[in-house]
Amino acid sequence: MKLKVCLLLAAALCGCARKAENTEAVRQAIIQRVSKSMSLDQMDVNVTSVSFHGDQADAVVSFAPKGMPSSPVTFQYNLERHGSGWVVKGHAQSANHGGGMGQTDPQAGMPAGHPPVDGQSTRQPSPQP
Repeated sequence: MKLKVCLLLAAALCGCARKAENTEAVRQAIIQRVSKSMSLDQMDVNVTSVSFHGDQADAVVSFAPKGMPSSPVTFQYNLERHGSGWVVKGHAQSANHGGGMGQTDPQAGMPAGHPPVDGQSTRQPSPQP
């Protein structure tokens, strides 16, 4: 009887760990972080990829105006597991709005009101050609 209880408890704990490793939990953490400084009511937020590494995760997320035929702005987010959820630890914007990651000035081109990166002050995006 005790063995069955122990096995059920172990299975439940494994299930809880896997439950947090899902795209929707990561998406919610990112939305929670970004919505502190800007409204996402008129934005489509899509997690295009996510990889889990134990208590760490890396996600690529695109933001685009709802109903607008425009190229999305893509960010890479680094997250850390806190309890049963995720918390954003940092991010970088794609260099060419949907292309490769690796912009040298991570605050340049951020949407207006996006949280500062690495302690920098918030800056308005520069006009795109």
